[in-house]
Amino acid sequence: MHEAERRESNAEAIRQLAQHRVQLEQRVWVDHYAYFVSEASAKEFVVLMVKNGHERVEHLEPRGSSFGVRVRLEHKLTLDDVNAVSIEVERATEMLGGEYDGWGVDDEQLEKIDGCFGD
Repeated sequence: MHEAERRESNAEAIRQLAQHRVQLEQRVWVDHYAYFVSEASAKEFVVLMVKNGHERVEHLEPRGSSFGVRVRLEHKLTLDDVNAVSIEVERATEMLGGEYDGWGVDDEQLEKIDGCFGD
């Protein structure tokens, strides 16, 4: 995905969170997902993410012929923060021949920053 498309996709997700009155300025654990065609590339990505200071990185169960990695990062859900982090992870993913599959926040994390989510 081109950077402009990533920014627009992020903006739409943030708009949806804001509609649920999620407090975007609070820090929360956000999962970023990347998939690779080889296990070696996935392992190299993990090493790169750890080298960049991201300690919560784990391999996912292989999905067909792809090898997934989840990078769990703590940051705000503001558009600037989400863009900066997702673009960083996407660039690293593409540099190693992988595909960035986006980001998400589980309901438990959202409930921690907003008691009215799910109403």
